[in-house]
Amino acid sequence: MLEVVAEVTIFGASRGGLRKAVKNGLRPSFSYAGELVACEIWAEQVDVWVPLDQSFRARIKLPYGDELGWKFSGGEVFGLNIASHVIGEGVVLAAG
Repeated sequence: MLEVVAEVTIFGASRGGLRKAVKNGLRPSFSYAGELVACEIWAEQVDVWVPLDQSFRARIKLPYGDELGWKFSGGEVFGLNIASHVIGEGVVLAAG
């Protein structure tokens, strides 16, 4: 399993994203280098509800990231999807 720390924004309805707030531990798809893989997002300093349309720092678990040979050094941009619907974006700060 690969884990990254990232600055993430989950889009609200005004940006074509989610209509309702979601709980911490959201499991969208992580879109990077033309691949979509399952992930789990844990917002730091958030007890329950993840903010929409605000950037936040998060730990993202990528169960298949290492199998794809992904190596992040920081600065890589990624998308977040539910099916083909884009719900957010982020930038990798660190991997480890």
